[in-house]
Amino acid sequence: MRSIASKIISIALLSLLLSLSSCKDDNSTDPNDDNKTSTALAANNTLVSPENTYSLTDIGLFHQNFINELWLIVKSDDNNNNGFTLKVKHPLPTDNSGEMNYITSILEMKEKEFSISELNSNKDTAPNRWYTAGGLTVATKGKLYYKKNDNNTMTFWTNNLELSDDNVTPTKTRKFNFKFTYSLDLDPVGKPNGVQGKLTNE
Repeated sequence: MRSIASKIISIALLSLLLSLSSCKDDNSTDPNDDNKTSTALAANNTLVSPENTYSLTDIGLFHQNFINELWLIVKSDDNNNNGFTLKVKHPLPTDNSGEMNYITSILEMKEKEFSISELNSNKDTAPNRWYTAGGLTVATKGKLYYKKNDNNTMTFWTNNLELSDDNVTPTKTRKFNFKFTYSLDLDPVGKPNGVQGKLTNE
């Protein structure tokens, strides 16, 4: 009797171990198109894809005067055009920290909304150019967070921002995280060609 109970317990334990090992890992970085798992959080001045981490070093700021938008063009240090263009409403929020939602209309950006006009991750498996989805029935998922720091800098970051392979009729999505900090002394207002600078510490 005891040996039968031992066999049943052994079989049950073996079944449990097999079922656990076959479960999908929630921290997977498999870049398959149907993968919707999370991407690792980004350290300051990095862009993280499901496949690679890109170091960010440079920023260009441009004030799009007629629509009152601030364009932040953030680039990596590898000369391969890795990085992204983040668009937010100008002027920036006056509170010290908060969050922004993705644009709700392709015609007008509201306060505390943002868009990514293009994100490039050229070491990744293709496609390696991603966009904020702009179709009326498709929405980019994720938020943009911001914080004004004591050293007169601003930090922006995301947490599992899901971008699309097309900005009107997307067929594939992938999740990205980025975080970067720049000096608020870099002011593009009134400068037709914008300003260029280096990213900095928080």
